[in-house]
Amino acid sequence: MRELHLSIFQHKYCDNYLLCAHQLEFKQRECIDLEERQSAQSCEKAIHEARSSIHGLELRKTELNRDCVRKNIAMAESIMDPSIVCFAIDFV
Repeated sequence: MRELHLSIFQHKYCDNYLLCAHQLEFKQRECIDLEERQSAQSCEKAIHEARSSIHGLELRKTELNRDCVRKNIAMAESIMDPSIVCFAIDFV
């Protein structure tokens, strides 16, 4: 039962992530379109608002990634070679 709940959560996370990614892409395209027409004062204000929206969406995307990592960290596997990790630590 717990596995099913985790599967449903991950699917919901993906939907939220995809929605956020699509909104981000739309706002980036909107920003590019506005930059091409930036001669008017009202356009500059719209560009600023679009950039603010992009920054907010990028932050939300980062938060979703962080939340996903935190929730799934127990299932993570190390892919690092211990000898490389020790070697890197010697130079720190």
